[in-house]
Amino acid sequence: YEVMTACCDGKLDSIDVRFKENVSAATVVCAAKGYPESYPKGMAIQGLDQAGSVDNVKVYHAGTKLDDENVTRCSGGRVLAVTGMGSNLTEALAASYKAVKQITFEDSNGDSLMHYRTDIAKGAIRKKLRIGVLGSTRGTALLPVMEAIAAGSLHAEIG
Repeated sequence: YEVMTACCDGKLDSIDVRFKENVSAATVVCAAKGYPESYPKGMAIQGLDQAGSVDNVKVYHAGTKLDDENVTRCSGGRVLAVTGMGSNLTEALAASYKAVKQITFEDSNGDSLMHYRTDIAKGAIRKKLRIGVLGSTRGTALLPVMEAIAAGSLHAEIG
């Protein structure tokens, strides 16, 4: 919250932002079938507890609501964001997809109306990250990046 507030207020330089080393995160969006075009609403969401209990996963609600009987239901197109963490992107994605597979959006007929993509993540894993360098005000700030590239733990190139 503090980082995002500082970004919005133009004061990011006034706070100490830290990143976890050797930790990657990947988010899979669970959307209503048909999104971004016309999509149904009101489907019951099943499997949230199971998805939330997957190691290294957090499930964030976006287009959800609780009905009068405390059933979580879809109320928008982008319904959930399932974020997995791991020591690299492949492990983070595996955690996300393991949790996503626990979740269903079902209509009153029991039909599954949830959609999520797998193609975007596959492209990110295969593609080499290109890092453009214009300059550094911290001198050796790029050293860990260059060392990770040289060690093969960061699939990237500096251009």
